[in-house]
Amino acid sequence: MSVFSGDKDRSVVPRWRSPRATAAAGELDSSGSYSRAQLPSVKELLEKKQRDWENERTIGHAGDLVAGALVAQQPIDAAKAAATFIVDKGQRSAAGVRRLAMAFLGDRVRPERDEEQDNVADVSAARSRIRRLKTRLQSAPRNPFSWTELARAHSTLGQAQKAERAMEAALALNSTNRYVLRSAARLWVHLDEPDRAHKILLRSPATAEDPWLIAAELAVSNLVDTGPRHARVGSRMLSSRSHGRLQTSELASALATLALISGSHRNSRRLFRQSLVTPTDNSVAQAGWAARLDASITVDPSLLKLPLTYEARAFEARRKSDWQGVIDNCLEWAGDESFSSRPRALGSFVAAAILYDFDLCERLARDGLVGNPFDRTLRNNLAVALANQGPGQICPCRVFQDSAPPLRPDGRGHTFGN
Repeated sequence: MSVFSGDKDRSVVPRWRSPRATAAAGELDSSGSYSRAQLPSVKELLEKKQRDWENERTIGHAGDLVAGALVAQQPIDAAKAAATFIVDKGQRSAAGVRRLAMAFLGDRVRPERDEEQDNVADVSAARSRIRRLKTRLQSAPRNPFSWTELARAHSTLGQAQKAERAMEAALALNSTNRYVLRSAARLWVHLDEPDRAHKILLRSPATAEDPWLIAAELAVSNLVDTGPRHARVGSRMLSSRSHGRLQTSELASALATLALISGSHRNSRRLFRQSLVTPTDNSVAQAGWAARLDASITVDPSLLKLPLTYEARAFEARRKSDWQGVIDNCLEWAGDESFSSRPRALGSFVAAAILYDFDLCERLARDGLVGNPFDRTLRNNLAVALANQGPGQICPCRVFQDSAPPLRPDGRGHTFGN
């Protein structure tokens, strides 16, 4: 029997997307009066991008400047001019670059994933991405955002040590940037080292003044023995309303989760409602998870129409027994979080246990095992899929060894006796 246990405990740990997709979703906007100091290397990088744009005046150079300004949280006039230039070019600009420019100019319609920039789920695409990033880093080795992207690509391929080294380089270059810190926290949660993720967030002076970072600290604290350090600061920040609703959506969601765990259901309901006023897709998914535990917590179905809410849509489809809807959204979710085991675990479970589509179950499990080679749920589901595709498919005694099952000569598994 295939299994899925990925819905038991959930925290609103940060999503980890490309800098461009993260900026386009509004998660890198400046919040409140706190202005994070940028390291000289980041300033120098922006200045170089500005010079390149002013000298070349191309859509590509304009997009680079806008992306850099968004990630560095520096709304410089040149970047505004570059964003306007991109929008004015209309269809001549790539869709992802156009959405990025619109986000920079204040259009907060959050787009679907930028497939070209963000989806590295495919193995060959991830390897190609790694090669491009290494080439880029040869000419600009002090760019922390290229290092975080390199870490994400390595995570997709299950290359944990390489991902760690790349993320450590990013933190060494900028340990106060919101994007770098949230990406680092997500990486070490993914690598089952939540204590390390928690320490990184606690060490940074930026955390106590940024609602996005406080939300990450509270979420990661659910996974470690140490309690949250910034719960009171986060509560005061939420009550002060000194930040926009989108900026505090995940903070309210993290506080709501703490309240739910502690048994304060009334407070939890209030905070979840607050988190859903202008939510991120992560907040919608967290509220959906909470609603499965507490029937008094509700999620407006219209929120599932927001971009990037693949996880929430997948679980809502499961609730409605819309099994094809589960599969479709798990595939989208897997593309969005290319390193995560959870979408493949849910999808492979439904494929095997409900749809009896063992070929699909095998494909999803194998895809997940690339980035998560020791995940027992995926290994179990792969074993079920192979066992149900006829004799000669699998040797059960080898499924749970310390490496993924070797391929058969036809590329589909391994045979008895190998």
